Amino acid sequence: MNASGESPGRVPVTVRPPGWPACGLLGAGLALVVALALRLAAVALNGSLSSDVVYSYLLSADVLAGKYPLTGWGFGGAPFFFPDFFIQLPALALTGPGGPSFAVYAVVYTVALAGLIAAVARGWTDCSQEAAGLTGEVAVIAMLALQFLPQHLPVLWLQPLPGYHGGTLLTGLALVALAGRLRRAPAPGRGGWLAPGAVLTAGLCSDSLLLVQFAVPLVMALRWAERRGDAPPGTTRRLAGLCGGALGLAVLVRLGLALAGWGYYYRLGFRQAPTPPVLWQAAEKFLTEAVRELGPHAWGWGAGAGAWLVLLAAELRRRHRPADTAGRALHLFTGLSLAGMAGVLVFMGFWKNWANVRYLLNVLL
Repeated sequence: MNASGESPGRVPVTVRPPGWPACGLLGAGLALVVALALRLAAVALNGSLSSDVVYSYLLSADVLAGKYPLTGWGFGGAPFFFPDFFIQLPALALTGPGGPSFAVYAVVYTVALAGLIAAVARGWTDCSQEAAGLTGEVAVIAMLALQFLPQHLPVLWLQPLPGYHGGTLLTGLALVALAGRLRRAPAPGRGGWLAPGAVLTAGLCSDSLLLVQFAVPLVMALRWAERRGDAPPGTTRRLAGLCGGALGLAVLVRLGLALAGWGYYYRLGFRQAPTPPVLWQAAEKFLTEAVRELGPHAWGWGAGAGAWLVLLAAELRRRHRPADTAGRALHLFTGLSLAGMAGVLVFMGFWKNWANVRYLLNVLL
């Protein structure tokens, strides 16, 4: 021990606040995110009004008015309670009926998305706070820039829109970020698992896609990292137990609400028995529609895929040390999520037409 009481071989870790140049860059990036989100809402909303779009708006208005019982509303298999209504209710209360609540929702959604991507980068890599923040902002700016391509605008608008599956991307990224912190912790106690458990339970009560798109692939990727010494022993087992417990609680909550008359939940299951002929027809339809829809833009998809493969090859060559398995685990997680989601759509018979590509948006983004 030295005079200050510290071990001579241990260097105190200091966290320095970002300097003015970094704050300026982060502020400019945040302003651009907000501006692009407002532009997306202004351009896309008027051309996309439908019963699905105004459904969550009317439900939120009824909740704020307090005049109508929730028993009069019917909910589908994905009622989008969390985080959709927890964003839309304050937005509607702030803007009032007829106000720009959808624009406020889009801003809050995109800013939260940038922050969660930054949290994932911070939890799974050794980058600084400034680099993580810029990573989140640049990723969301690149996503929002797709609105200037007419063929992307209608689909992109489904992300920052309440009542669709975009909210699950926020919940899933929060789970990935929390898992990254648990992966870096020497021995996370019980308190460290409360936040992932709460996110899982709230998310699964709202949208079962969280299980397929994030929870199961994350458990498998963490298992891969744990076997290579990049996660504390038992992390995968505990996270898998949390997933099982959260799924059980979600089932009980949905059953309880249904018995109490608070909404009607559609049965979530196979639309057709998964016999070999049905699976073959579904897979053939999926591939045929993908070729038809993506064919006219093959050059763009090819350029994007080529750039991604070059970056992936460089990343895998750089990460050669045993301690650098986090990047590979995230690549594995993404691949498992995309393959699993496409497989579920085909296997369970949920793929009907190209409009069902919205189920894949979270994974692609």
